[in-house]
Amino acid sequence: MKTILINIFLICFSLITNSQNIYLVGSDHGSIEPEKSIFSSALAGYGAPSEGRFTIQWKFFQTLPNLVYLTGIENKLYGINQHGEILRRDTTNSKNRWLKIGQQKSDTLLAGLSSNSFKLLTGFNQKLYAISLDNHLYTYDLSDKSKDWVKGEKIPDAITITSANNNFYIITPDNILLKGTFTEKGIFWEEKAQTKPEVLSLISYDGYLYVVTRNQRIWKYCLTKEENAWMNVGYFNGETYSEYIKHLAILDGRLFGTNLNNDLFISQNTSEGDLSVRSVVISDGTKTIALISLDICTIDYKLSSEIKSEISKVTGIQPVAILINVTHTHFAPLSRNWESFGASGIPDNRFNDQLKKATIKATLGAMAKMEKSELSFGRTKTLIGFNRSLKVKNIDNSLDIVKINNLNGVLNNVIFLTGCHPVFPNKDLYSYTISPNYPGTARKFIEETTLAKTSVFLQGCGGDINPRFEDYKTTGEILGSEVALRMEESMEKISGQISFSFDSLLVQLNIPSKEQIVSIKTKNSHRTGDINAEMFVRWSDLHLCKLDKNLIPSHVPIYIQTINIGNWKLIGLSREPVNSYSKEIKNLFPNEIVSIIGYSNDVSSYLPDSNHVIKKTYEGHDSFYWYGMPGIFPKDIDSRIVEKIKSKTYITH
Repeated sequence: MKTILINIFLICFSLITNSQNIYLVGSDHGSIEPEKSIFSSALAGYGAPSEGRFTIQWKFFQTLPNLVYLTGIENKLYGINQHGEILRRDTTNSKNRWLKIGQQKSDTLLAGLSSNSFKLLTGFNQKLYAISLDNHLYTYDLSDKSKDWVKGEKIPDAITITSANNNFYIITPDNILLKGTFTEKGIFWEEKAQTKPEVLSLISYDGYLYVVTRNQRIWKYCLTKEENAWMNVGYFNGETYSEYIKHLAILDGRLFGTNLNNDLFISQNTSEGDLSVRSVVISDGTKTIALISLDICTIDYKLSSEIKSEISKVTGIQPVAILINVTHTHFAPLSRNWESFGASGIPDNRFNDQLKKATIKATLGAMAKMEKSELSFGRTKTLIGFNRSLKVKNIDNSLDIVKINNLNGVLNNVIFLTGCHPVFPNKDLYSYTISPNYPGTARKFIEETTLAKTSVFLQGCGGDINPRFEDYKTTGEILGSEVALRMEESMEKISGQISFSFDSLLVQLNIPSKEQIVSIKTKNSHRTGDINAEMFVRWSDLHLCKLDKNLIPSHVPIYIQTINIGNWKLIGLSREPVNSYSKEIKNLFPNEIVSIIGYSNDVSSYLPDSNHVIKKTYEGHDSFYWYGMPGIFPKDIDSRIVEKIKSKTYITH
């Protein structure tokens, strides 16, 4: 790492003596597809269907021998058939077969015919554990050549069992989760939680418990939290989940399930496979900035700040010089808490950990690939979007492009930006499929057409802009072709030094009183099946609780980040700014090359203009409740932001 940074410094030092139309530029990208151990992801961006959209898909693996019980230890499956035979299958090779490795005791060969027949099975640390019909625990040591079951103590009545961290977890017939800990006096049992009714099977992995219930919902429970709740991570949807799963098992970090026909299925995330982070690092020899694009829907300020801090530690780039923009695809795993969505609005922290690591790696990779380059800017119009809310026809449909060539004329990078929601389609199989949506299609088109090594999409002021076409591939291909065509024309050279700034504007919200919140809840409480009404009830409950604890903030920040690369100014607004912000801010700089993006550093609500607030459009009213905000922005929110930008010294170089 130190060698890389020293080499970069030496190259940067040599740049200072050169004309300031030469920059040091590098880019890299990496996958942010959820790891296989994240068995199912809740997708962000839609409140419908009310039960959420989950990516779990069951893929046929094999037909099992007629097993009564099934469990996994490391990369091996173990089961007992109705003859009492213990079978094992190594899954490291698809050609491996089931092998008989042992037998239940002779007096319990036929399961269920006697009180000490086995009803449940689990395993860990190279031992199988079974529970008999009379609730005794039996142990089978797989490393013991004697190969015999050892009867142990009696335990509470259980309908399912699993093990985690050398502890047992069982669910009782009255839906209580118990934890069993080994002690010198035997197993100590303590109550952990109430569970969902009619649980069929319980397994554990990576700090979580998972259950499948009779109505074919899969729930997750975190073992590491003091206060916890069961979170839904999958259900029978007829598209990706169309099997009746009766039993779950974990094998080598993968989730397996069996159906009523004894077929074995392996779970996977339904995905197009190209969710990514893309990072571009640019230096003028004195100052260095990083532009980062993430294929996620939203991000909170805490997470983006953590990512920037970690990048700064390993690269030396100042946090205020790092801009994180999200493409806002509605088909990416949740990355921030969306409380008003209910059980489907809670992110998996493991995915956010992935985001951090992948973003740091991509930025380090970009620095390692830095070379002397020339930048040029071009602007055109795009036909992909329309105003979905106020039906304004004269929108800012600018498509801005920055082309980056090395000094040999090789096209290394393309940065392109416009404002439009990546929202279609939300039906059938695609509704449950992870995808970067049209930005991913556009990037691929650009890279294949122009031979650019990397293309980076930055989301503009698209809060009230939707695609004209429901086929996201059509949208992406049109956008990609518009970029490619503009790049064939003359573009303006970017030259000059780099500068940057980061600022915020605190805005007082119009927060409802306790009486008003109660009224909102009462008005919506009896409208079962209405997703908007159900959201208002959840929002009311959350904010009544926060109000009692004095946890509702009166002001919220709007972040404004400016990156000046020579004569090109890039201004990034937080939240979801509507299209009018692009025009209003550009008007402050009539003689400069200025690009405006939203969705930067913090996406925690919409950013409407006065028209949206006054007319109570979705962007100006209901969206705040969906986001879990405590109130609505004031009517003059847009003029406040424009005045804030106008008053700052960074509006000129």
